[in-house]
Amino acid sequence: MTSAAPAVGESEHLRLEQIGSPAAAGVRAHERIDPYFSDFWPVGSKASWLNIHQLRRAEAGGWAKRPWWLAEHEERARARLTGPRLPETLQVLGALRSWQNVSAEQLAAITGIDRIGTGRAALMTDLFNLGLVEIGVHTDAAARTSLSARSNIYRLTRDTAVERLVWPVTTYAERLKITGGLDTRASGAGGHDRHGVLATELGLRAAETHALSAVLGENVGRVQDILGTGWNRTFTADEVWVRTDGMLIALELTATPTTVERKIARWAHLLASRPMQALPLTVLFVTAENPNIDASASRNVRKKTFHAVRTGVRDTPGHPGNRTAERIGVVDWRDWFPAPGQATVWFPALSAWFATGAPAQPWESRSLLDPFEFEVGDTSEDVLAQLGALYANPVWLRPAPGATIDPVTPALAAEFGYPVQALAPPPGHGAVGGGGLPERLRW
Repeated sequence: MTSAAPAVGESEHLRLEQIGSPAAAGVRAHERIDPYFSDFWPVGSKASWLNIHQLRRAEAGGWAKRPWWLAEHEERARARLTGPRLPETLQVLGALRSWQNVSAEQLAAITGIDRIGTGRAALMTDLFNLGLVEIGVHTDAAARTSLSARSNIYRLTRDTAVERLVWPVTTYAERLKITGGLDTRASGAGGHDRHGVLATELGLRAAETHALSAVLGENVGRVQDILGTGWNRTFTADEVWVRTDGMLIALELTATPTTVERKIARWAHLLASRPMQALPLTVLFVTAENPNIDASASRNVRKKTFHAVRTGVRDTPGHPGNRTAERIGVVDWRDWFPAPGQATVWFPALSAWFATGAPAQPWESRSLLDPFEFEVGDTSEDVLAQLGALYANPVWLRPAPGATIDPVTPALAAEFGYPVQALAPPPGHGAVGGGGLPERLRW
């Protein structure tokens, strides 16, 4: 074996359904449209997007017609927003704020609202007509079928609709579950639609392994905010996976190698300065080029990314006991998912390649779930519980609403000098039971 990238997907294969997904029936990993192997992206990596303002202008100009499933009933949509649909709306907004570009099936899986997976849910029509979300579709000369809507993509609009319509009718605990305590302004997604949908799919599949306590998208799962590193706030991972012992896996998905070297250098400098006991963090690069384009280009992306990882950990090696080569891994999408509906035995273990071997044979496989390979110090159970409760986290990973208030209010109570117990309902007397916090105030 040489220092070149290992061969792709050589381990034993299994069917995705054998992993036993806890997602809702109809939107489990083996039931969702595969965004990697499906030829959604014949040209570029973008969908065709539409928001309510564009649609109204097109209707007024007479050159477009509203489809039946986007029929506008704004007043009824406003009434439903503050009614029984509010909890579902908050889950949708929390998922989109974190994951940015999400297909209908993926959104149904994250939220547990299975009817969203049809791409025609009245809930999403309401949010579209209220200006809260935009809808993206894949367009080419082929006619759409009854299944096409399941591949529709959603993202938040880049305006103030969330602040105007949603924040006034939510509790602080609800807003915190959407934003994670970060900037409350709505943040629409960027233009890399394929990248966003693939990142969401990878996070969902990882969450379906039963091996993680939280899986968070880029806008909420920011490493520097979770760990309080004081690091450059403009540099983030594409998503963060949280192991049950608190170790974080920062994931970088790449379909082009143009920025990989710079990213690896920055991660390596951070990891070299903070050992695992002080910074329970590893970084995983996943190559995910388009498999439906020229094969030589596909192999080139993988080859360059593996080379960049090997070079990066060599240039910034860390020190004995904290080698960057042991904390920066790389894997190709096909190492985990070699074909539609299939996985390898590497995936349930979240195994990847690390350049920890001898110079002539540097690549060794390690499981990111192995507590002996990646040993962390004591972690805060409170931090894990707070991350798990976010709406960005797939619904099966979230804890049931607790009996306590949100995690920020106790700190404010201490700062202003009153006991947090004063916020709790008084105990009951006689036949009257003790009071309880309404579910909308619970964390």
